[in-house]
Amino acid sequence: MKSIHAALLGAGLLTVSATAAAAPTCHGKLASLQVYAGGYDGRKLLAEPAVAVPLTKLLGPALRQLQKTLDVAGPVDLVGCNLVVAGNAQMKGGEEDAIVDINLYSGAVAAGIQSGRRIRIYAADADYSHLPIAVRDWAVVAATGFRYRARPPANTLLVSPRHGR
Repeated sequence: MKSIHAALLGAGLLTVSATAAAAPTCHGKLASLQVYAGGYDGRKLLAEPAVAVPLTKLLGPALRQLQKTLDVAGPVDLVGCNLVVAGNAQMKGGEEDAIVDINLYSGAVAAGIQSGRRIRIYAADADYSHLPIAVRDWAVVAATGFRYRARPPANTLLVSPRHGR
């Protein structure tokens, strides 16, 4: 799980969980939920009625699998004005992974579940280009089987002032 966050952070695709002082001020339907950003209360966030109701409608019977798959999750990330909960089933990282994205402005919820080679994305709008960036990025990483963790892509050079590179 930490590797997913690290890779997306390194690519500039996922923001660091920020303190309230450094985080953007988000407005909209679910702005009050921004207090979850940076904390480890992902389960509590997903149980909030403003999130649980649309998530239940969106996933239907797959909600149970999503909850099981998010058994091990990192902090709630704030990506722009979207809260993101990502994780995996216990001892099954890379095999059973999931993500939930909550748009604080519109209240829209999107989710993804990866099980083996199958990736399912749930969203009110079926246009891939309209999905939140965190969900699209997660889907691309999940499609690689999360293998990026072993070594950087061929066109990547790691630079460190300590090593003079």
